[in-house]
Amino acid sequence: GTHSETVTSASWGAAGATTGGSPTLGTPFVIHWSLITLLPTSQYFKVTNTGTLALTGETYTTVNSGGPTVKLTACVGATWNSSNDTCSGTKVSLGQSGGGPTTATTAIAAGASLSAQAQTTGLLSLGTFTSSITVAAVRSQVRAGTTTNS
Repeated sequence: GTHSETVTSASWGAAGATTGGSPTLGTPFVIHWSLITLLPTSQYFKVTNTGTLALTGETYTTVNSGGPTVKLTACVGATWNSSNDTCSGTKVSLGQSGGGPTTATTAIAAGASLSAQAQTTGLLSLGTFTSSITVAAVRSQVRAGTTTNS
């Protein structure tokens, strides 16, 4: 005879979203810029752990359609204050546009979010462009493997 077994598997994933919005897994989070000043400009977003397992980190890849370099910075342990551009927690770099993938060891509990800032840097240019941010989750080791040194 045969018998069936129900297997529940844990899930993990992370995605960017607007500070008040919901993340969409599997699609890059897009920030729209319309620069009217040559000064550094900031926008804020969140990275949400969409899974049932805690994350030990995430890998960020940012691609611009044009414009100046955009750097991403997380505010760990607090939320970015958008009115005066400050973080009362710990600032952790999440990489920059055009720099390839950056893995940050920013832990995010299941269902929790990380406050992040995107800021234009370097040689600034006026105009409109987008930054597409892809977030790949680094899953936590729920059942840690054993390492043997020989």
